[in-house]
Amino acid sequence: MATVTALLGFAGLISVGTLAAVHTLPRQGTVAVGAYPVALGYAPSNNELYVGDYAGSVQALNPANTVVATIPVGPDPVAMTYDPADQSMWVASYVTSDISIINTSTNEVTSTIYDGGGPFGIAYDAATDCVYVANADAGNVSVIGPGATSPTLSISLPAGSEPQGIAYDSATSDLFVTEAGLNQVQLIDGTENSVVATVTVGNAPTSIAYDPSNRLVYVLNDGSFNVTVLDSATGQPVANIPLGAEPTQIVFNPASSDMIVGEYAWPRVLVISGATNSVVATVGVGNLPQGMAWDPASYRFYVANEYSSTLSYFGGLAFTVGATIVPGVQPFGMAYDPLDHQMYLANDDSLETINSTTNQVRNLGIGANPLDVLYDPATLHLYVANHGFDYVSVVSGTGGSQVATVNVGAGSTSLALDTTNGWIFVSNQISQNVTGFNPLTLRTTANLSFGKYTGGIAFDPVDQNLYVLEPYNSSVAIVNPTTGAFVANVTLSGFLESVVYSPATQDIYVATQTSVEVISSVSHHVVGTAAGAQFPEGLMYDPSTGDVVSVGDGDMVFAAPSGAAVATVYLNPGAIFYTAAFDSANGEVYAGAGNSADLVMAVYG
Repeated sequence: MATVTALLGFAGLISVGTLAAVHTLPRQGTVAVGAYPVALGYAPSNNELYVGDYAGSVQALNPANTVVATIPVGPDPVAMTYDPADQSMWVASYVTSDISIINTSTNEVTSTIYDGGGPFGIAYDAATDCVYVANADAGNVSVIGPGATSPTLSISLPAGSEPQGIAYDSATSDLFVTEAGLNQVQLIDGTENSVVATVTVGNAPTSIAYDPSNRLVYVLNDGSFNVTVLDSATGQPVANIPLGAEPTQIVFNPASSDMIVGEYAWPRVLVISGATNSVVATVGVGNLPQGMAWDPASYRFYVANEYSSTLSYFGGLAFTVGATIVPGVQPFGMAYDPLDHQMYLANDDSLETINSTTNQVRNLGIGANPLDVLYDPATLHLYVANHGFDYVSVVSGTGGSQVATVNVGAGSTSLALDTTNGWIFVSNQISQNVTGFNPLTLRTTANLSFGKYTGGIAFDPVDQNLYVLEPYNSSVAIVNPTTGAFVANVTLSGFLESVVYSPATQDIYVATQTSVEVISSVSHHVVGTAAGAQFPEGLMYDPSTGDVVSVGDGDMVFAAPSGAAVATVYLNPGAIFYTAAFDSANGEVYAGAGNSADLVMAVYG
């Protein structure tokens, strides 16, 4: 992988280093369902997902995302809850004010209960085996006991109430109900079935979710575009999380102990960390994300997209921040060795490794001001570009020791593997040339002079050309590595940071610090742009997904082959990320950053 820096066009040149890993499996996907889906529920009894659409039907999907049943219910089903006692899915239909009870063994409606109050939220209380329904029109909460054919009782709420969301606290058997009309949350004692506390939150609270791992309640305030976090033990607010846009729903993700929030105007969901109570990522979904559900069988999180008539899904740990590791100073370039499961870091002083299983760091004491490192699967060696010396270090992948050196030009900065000839090419910034050598014989095979400072370098196996960045000239030189002939020159704008080849699109991607430009390997022209990090610096290709990953000022962006953003992960707002590498053993991406403390942040996906 070749990367460049804003200062010299080097492979990840930074002053201080931070690394982050992002686990990207399982892959995201989309499933077509009925028109205008809103409600979503999961039944562990049959590992099926239930999707309610506006017309008044519920589709049951098996773990292969195949529709196995279509079940008629009342129109506009807006909420669902699962009753484990009798293995049934309860569906609240707002228009007809009734509750349909689906037997998950037969996928048939066994009974319908008329609620009469405009049901908008529904929750199951495991302690009492009762179902609680928040009635937006009637301004009350209905309680339906086991086996009942009508509401057992009604819990009165203050005048002006418009209850919409309801969440069950498994630790206390209490229920929290949002009051959109009063900007309040009512705390209901599940044993006494009476209101015991009232808490003022943001404007027009609608959706609500409970985090059992931290015993916190998250209240989505539709009118003030924020989330109020309540301590479920005291019922008092402990945090306020700004969102910046109108939200739709909030649901707890037990895989990551995070909250997932849908946005009205954007085809994405926000990930709120349960540890920091801040937005740590955005994940692309369909238009108007509404109902959401966690499927532990497939380890996926599902989102119902009302305007797209689809379900989006992504891995349970997708794009979430995890552990922190402390390496040496200034990691510039990175490469992964799949044989010993080590991530090799070209640091300011020497080569280091991170064990991707234990996260232990080891300094190998190799190199002088190394700026990039490359793994060659043919020789099973690592190759280190030493900017301080005019040679490349050859490092054994199994022992981690230097076994040879190869003389190249002055100021080596970036490395690329020519998969056609098996040669390795080195971009030499100071001597303004590119050196090629055979890694088997260690003999020079090419010496390409540019007369300009060179930076990042990448090989395209389709047209079998090298793409060499001339960062200060805002141009990309395309060179035939076999003949040494210059094929074309592509002019971009701004300082060119890094370059990578995408097998998924067979195109070349270039980070220009303001955008990610896409160059066709056929026409040798810019054919578009891809979603990129804020001020993108480093690029890498994710072979598990076909995404091109960019890192920049504090964030990491996954761009699909279409160029659209798959997800954005907010890593460290004070750090500038310059380089990234993929760990094929556990599907993680590591990114190195500067302008902060020397850290490694493990981010799982």
